[in-house]
Amino acid sequence: MTPASPRNHAVDVARALAVTGVVINHSIDGLVGSGIIDPTSRVAEINGMLYIFRMPALALLLGLFIPRAVSKRGAAGYVRERVTLAVYLYVLWFFIQTSVEIATSSMKNTPRGVSDLLQIWTMPAHLWFLPYLAVSALVITFAAPWVTRRRAIVVLVVLAGVALATWDWNPLLFGLRGFSLLLFTALGAAIGMGRLGRALNGPLWIWGALGLVAAAGFAVLWHMGMSPGTAGSSKLPLDTVAVSIAGALLGIVVLLAMAAALAHVSVIRRIVGYVGEHTLEVYLAHVIVTAGTRIVLARLGFESEGLFLIVVVSSGVIAPLALAYVAPRVGCGWLFQPPGPLARWSKAASSEVKTPAAL
Repeated sequence: MTPASPRNHAVDVARALAVTGVVINHSIDGLVGSGIIDPTSRVAEINGMLYIFRMPALALLLGLFIPRAVSKRGAAGYVRERVTLAVYLYVLWFFIQTSVEIATSSMKNTPRGVSDLLQIWTMPAHLWFLPYLAVSALVITFAAPWVTRRRAIVVLVVLAGVALATWDWNPLLFGLRGFSLLLFTALGAAIGMGRLGRALNGPLWIWGALGLVAAAGFAVLWHMGMSPGTAGSSKLPLDTVAVSIAGALLGIVVLLAMAAALAHVSVIRRIVGYVGEHTLEVYLAHVIVTAGTRIVLARLGFESEGLFLIVVVSSGVIAPLALAYVAPRVGCGWLFQPPGPLARWSKAASSEVKTPAAL
């Protein structure tokens, strides 16, 4: 039996920064949509910058875990478990989120009706990333870019072409959004948890220099014009897409540099790393929490943009963490994991022949 590998806290910090970026982004989107924040403000501009690399960063960090998981569970076992988890959580949270939105429709920026419960294939808000988890599990496990360096190069070149072709192709149908992110997940899988973990624990001055250079490069590309890969569905010029992909990669380097710095401070490493251990829970529940918090603050008569931003973002991280802690203790662990019979079925293929994983 392969011994369990210790957690890499620097990677957990990076995951925490990425998912917190998602919470910030959706919080600001909601505040702009409700007229609390001016869409031309500096805050809105920074939000646009975050949008370029927040989902690519999550996709890359997701890829880090794939080689080790495939090595332990087998290719079929890993795919079966991930697809089951993704589809189960999508269906569950589709009904949870849509029901909440219908119940609060009169107070929302975008009203919803009962008929929306029947459109399960339309992937509301952030839930499109769950079908992406299933698609990426299938594609990246089949491609296996971690096996050899030559294979990694071929896979990354092919998926770079896919990213160029699909960066702005985001149909709102189950499993068809986010194809451009496959490049970043494959890159994470090619690097592997071991390599990136060791790198993040390396000399801080190197990461400081890398972060500054990447931030400067990102700023230059931002002024050239960038667009997030998972936001719209309009056809962008090829040069804009190329600049956007390069900007996403530079943004990820900045995020990793920040993670390396924060991971050197033990108190911050423990607190922020805890968020990174519960990335999925924060991602699933934060939209309901942030929207609800924004509505309550508005009804109470608060007007300060800063107060809205601080309270909404904080609640979007803290409340899902609290729910993740309480849920399994009150018999509601099924909110974030398949219930017993389905979980056991999804792991039934884990004894299959294992494929090699270079970490």
